[in-house]
Formats: sequence, C-alpha cells, structure tokens
Amino acid sequence: MMCDAVAAIEQAQTVAPSADLAGAYAELGGLLGIAGLRRIGESLLRRAIEVGEASGASPAEAYAHPINSLYAVGVGNWRIGERSAELAQRLFVPLGDWVNWGNAQAVRFWLNHHQARNEAAESVARALQDRAQKTGNRQHQSWALRFLALCDLRRQAAESAVERLEIALECLGDSAARNDQIPTLGALALARLHMGRVGAGRATARRGLELVSGVKLPLIHSTLEGYAALAEVALGGWGEALDAPYWRREARRAIRGLRRYRYAFPIGEPYYHLWRGRYLALSGRRWLAARCFRCGRDAAMRLGMVNYESRCAQALAELSL
Repeated sequence: MMCDAVAAIEQAQTVAPSADLAGAYAELGGLLGIAGLRRIGESLLRRAIEVGEASGASPAEAYAHPINSLYAVGVGNWRIGERSAELAQRLFVPLGDWVNWGNAQAVRFWLNHHQARNEAAESVARALQDRAQKTGNRQHQSWALRFLALCDLRRQAAESAVERLEIALECLGDSAARNDQIPTLGALALARLHMGRVGAGRATARRGLELVSGVKLPLIHSTLEGYAALAEVALGGWGEALDAPYWRREARRAIRGLRRYRYAFPIGEPYYHLWRGRYLALSGRRWLAARCFRCGRDAAMRLGMVNYESRCAQALAELSL
C-alpha cells in the first residue's frame, strides 16, 4: 500500500493539484502515522488537505478529510478529528456520496464515545442507522447497531445490546472482515455475560479470541472496544471457570492484542493498562497492578477519555481496600 501510494504521488505531481494526489498523500500519511512515523504522517495528511483545497474541486478536498479524521481519532486529537469529519460530510452531501458520508459519521460516533459524550454518540449512531436503512448499506447498518449496543452497555441495558449485536452479525454475513467481526463478537460476548448467559458469552468470546490471534498489527482503531471486551470476558473466566488455565492464556492473548493496538493508536493506552492491571491483580502482583492502573488513569486524563479515567481510578481504589 505504501509503495502504491508513493507511486501515485510521483505520477500525480506531474499535473495540477487533483483528487488523486490529495488521496495518495492522505493514504500514505495515514499509513505512516499508524506505523509510528507520526510526524511525517501528519505532515502528509496536512499536505493532502492543502492539495485538495488548492484543486478547487469538492471531491479532492472531501476525500482527504475522512482519512485525516480517522487518523486523528486514533491518536486522540478530537478537535482535528471532529473538524475534518464535519467538513467531509458537508462536502459529500452535494456529491451524493452516502458511503463516505456514513464512514465520516462512524468517525463522529467514536469521537463522542471515547469522550463519554454518550447522548451525542447515540444520536450520531441513530442518524447513521437511518441513512443506512435508506441506502441499503449493510455494513453501515451493522456498524450502527454495534454503536447503539455500546451505548446500551454503558447504561447497563445488556438485553437490548445482545439483540442489536445478533442482528449486526447477521448483517455482516460470513464474508465479514476481522475488523468488523472482532468488535462485534467482543461486545456480544460481554453483553451476554452481563445478561447472565455465561456459557453463551464465553463461547462467543472464544470465536473472537481466535480472530485476534491472526492480527499482527491493528490497522483500524474501531476494534478497540472489541479487544477490551474480550479481555474482560477472559479475565472473568479465569477467575471463575473450571477451565481457568485456558482463560488465563486467552486473557494474555487479548491483552497482547491491546498492547499491539496501542503501538498504532495511542487511545489504546488506558485500555491496555486497565486490563493488564486486572490481569496482574489476579496473578497476585498487586504493586505492578497498581502501577498499571495509575498509568492508565494518567493516559486517560491526558487524552480526555473520562470513562477510562474513572475506571482506572476505581480499579486502583479497589486494590487499596
């Protein structure tokens, strides 16, 4: 992908600013940012927007903003992410491009969700659902259902979450990519567990954890809640189930997934430290667990992720009892 993006830039630079050049800069910038070369990546993303604006054509500017907003959410730059997502949607409407409008709407959901703006997140998810039903976009229908289920879980409405997530899996079908299956299965496993359907929840978690083992480096930030949910279910299994050794191994697998995730996306930092801390506490290593909870709390505070700041602080307080 990087080689193709560089080749596209070389070719497109020979002519006037265009959608192709803006898109190539955006793709390469996003990839380099995820690979850890954030300064270079962010510079290319800014260049993509400049080229799009200089071209004087709406499509050129529109297609640079979704990648910029997607990247910004992964690093916790909420202001830039929100601005780019809203600009993209404003440009996509007259173009009649409802697919990319829906992609930007998904970014807006995560912007609100990670900052614990729960009512706004639910409103965005419902708008995505309404649009997806009109266009017949099954992937967007699935996303909207998963987003609404995450809202349900935050207000402890597990039964409603299970219902939505089961429909979401049907929308995805058998050909769904890991990036869609992992977060859906993870949330469904956790929701079933919260309903008291322990066996069904753990069986669903097994399916999700098998998929996690095949991911070397997460490339999409929307899988984060899936990794965290799978870690939570696995840790519960280790503490309670007859096959505790299996769940201990699977908890390690889920936490390794979160560790890989945070290398690409800083918003994974509070999640990783919370669930690694929970693992260490169950292992009897309370001092190390406390250090993890503090690191997670501080990272969440830096990023403005108030939900995980509270969860890490609560875990630290429980450890002190």
